[in-house]
Amino acid sequence: MDDALSALAADPGFDHPAHPIALQEMLQAERNASERLSGHIEVLVPD
Repeated sequence: MDDALSALAADPGFDHPAHPIALQEMLQAERNASERLSGHIEVLVPD
């Protein structure tokens, strides 16, 4: 689990069962977007 996710999950106000799942999905979406962006950059800027 990511540090940011752990910190939010430990927050006492963060008690809805769906919240950790939603955060995991958001973090995965961010990783996917970063990977896609990196792929596009690699195409545009060859080594």
